[in-house]
Amino acid sequence: MRTSSTAALLVALLGLAPAAARADVEGVFALETGLSIAEPSLVVGVEGGVRLDRQWTFLLEIDWNPWFSIEGAVVHEGALNIGVGVEHIYQDGLLRSALFVGTSTLLYQTALDVPGTTGPFVDFVPISVRVPLEGDVVTLRIDPVSMHLLAPVLSGIPLIRYEFRHVLSIELAGR
Repeated sequence: MRTSSTAALLVALLGLAPAAARADVEGVFALETGLSIAEPSLVVGVEGGVRLDRQWTFLLEIDWNPWFSIEGAVVHEGALNIGVGVEHIYQDGLLRSALFVGTSTLLYQTALDVPGTTGPFVDFVPISVRVPLEGDVVTLRIDPVSMHLLAPVLSGIPLIRYEFRHVLSIELAGR
């Protein structure tokens, strides 16, 4: 499953190459960090892509999602999530919504599962607040809540997590 998912991601990114060559297209890069309280975990990630106009951006998202053990202060490596998505920017650039789909790969040995097991990943951001810091070049993004479905293991006893994350991001854009 990992090979076909990786191939699908590469095809999606290569499909964006002609758009990225246009002079009016911006490149976008973001660093993000956040946490989920309902399913105790952290997230550290990057996003990169092409902004086709002032409203639509196609992105690749890669995030590392370490998980906290309920039984104590143990942190597990969690999952690596990779997805392609689209964002829509509105309200004069002050708000954003986004959707990503891709893969979630387990990074540690559980009692039942081995590292490297891969399944689906969905990331839905219903609303982000965008605060311009330096014109249209540097933007602070605040996701009050985003919804994530991670299912790195679907065989045997499935390992499925629903996370409601609170995320801060710094976004850089330019031609």
